[in-house]
Formats: sequence, structure tokens, C-alpha cells
Amino acid sequence: MAPQERGEHFLESLDRGLQVLRAFDARHQHRTLTEVAEATGLSRATTRRILLTLADLGYVAQSGRSFSLAPRVLDFGFSYLANLGVAAVEPYIRELSREVGESVLMAVLDGHDVRYVAGANAPRTLHLHIPIGESSPAHVTSAGRILLAHLPPAELDAYLLTADIRAYTPHTVTDRAVLREQLTTAAERGWSWSTSELDVGMAGVAVLVPGDAAPPTALSTLFPATRFAPSELEETVVAPLRAQAERIAKAAPPL
Repeated sequence: MAPQERGEHFLESLDRGLQVLRAFDARHQHRTLTEVAEATGLSRATTRRILLTLADLGYVAQSGRSFSLAPRVLDFGFSYLANLGVAAVEPYIRELSREVGESVLMAVLDGHDVRYVAGANAPRTLHLHIPIGESSPAHVTSAGRILLAHLPPAELDAYLLTADIRAYTPHTVTDRAVLREQLTTAAERGWSWSTSELDVGMAGVAVLVPGDAAPPTALSTLFPATRFAPSELEETVVAPLRAQAERIAKAAPPL
């Protein structure tokens, strides 16, 4: 719409904020303040204020001089994506759900939480339903733990220092030193699990989808805690998760 056609209701500040968000795309995932200003035609001062505001709100991530979109921007499109389906990964997720007989989810870190970006419900009448776009605290979920386990050391230190490591059930690990040990173990063995830490009676196992995609993505499955013995997890749950994560990485890069 041409400027002269805009009504009195039009908010120039909102327009400028959306211009900044649109400056990031598949070819420009990381940009400096100067690059964003050049792409939008906005002044450096205005661009800086918008970027820092978006960072404060969690929609933009900053690393040194570089800015990038944060997972939270998916808030704006998840209702639409849920209706369309995430075509690139959903066939693999549905196949894995049928294989293990449980719900399967893909997740990314969003601040101190994990946000679920794709999933398939268990092929059973009773299952735990987690809507796409939903978020959960990272420290109590298997997906969150495998993603935390692969953070750069400085980012993990910052998380453990600032995150709200609260208890959601009597089984939730809230000791930060113990949590660090569990994350170290998860990184070493390549998979994580949690049991009854967010919902009593529910457990989860997660692996990282391999590759250099940004943001890193976890593939996880949720199931009743009594369904698998801990000694069975590697063969019955972790192995199919890893196999399908490899297929997803090769054929359909994660979101």
C-alpha cells in the first residue's frame, strides 16, 4: 500500500519493526545492525532501537555484532502452520510415532524453554497431547536437556546461572550442579531422558537432529514412565530416534 493510501490508523513504528523482521530470510539469517539498516532503508539509530527492543522481547537473538531471528517469531505463524502441516518433516515424524507407538515431537530452544515445532500424536486412544507452538521449561524435558547439553559452554553457564530451575513435581531435579552433571552425561552418550519431572507418570527420550541447522533441533518421544525399563531405552527408543533423526537431517532439514 502506497504511503498516501494509508489511513490515520497506520502505525509507522510497527511498520518499521516489521521491516526489520523481514530483513532476515533464508539467505540472510545473520545480519549486523548496519546490514539491517541498509536492507530496510532505516537510520542506524532507529534500526538499533528496534533490534534491541525485539531482542528484549525475545524475537531477535544477538551474538556479538550479529543479529538473527529467535524461535519466538514462530508465534506469529504457528496457527497457520498447524493447519497446513509441516510438510518437510511430518512424514518422518508420523513414521517414527507408528514405529515406537508413542507421541513424537521436534523442538528448539526458546530462551529457557523448548518450543515444539512439529509433532505426531501417539497412535493410541490415551496419550499426552502437546500442541505445536507450545513451550515447556527446558530443564524438565528430554528435548530441552539434549539441546542444553549441546550449548556452547558459556551459554550453558549463563543458562544455569539465570534460569528458573523450579520444581514441577516431587521428581524434578532443581539442584543446578546435578542438572549440569546430567547434561554432561547426555552430551557424552548422545541422548537424554527425563521421567516424571514435568508430568508425573510421563517420561521422554530425545536426540539431537544432526547437522549445522540453526537453531539446533531435538527429536523426542513421550511415553508412560512404566512402559520401558531404563535398561531397554537405548535399544527400543533411542535407536529408532537416532535412525529417523539421521533420515530427517539428510532428506528434510529441520525447521
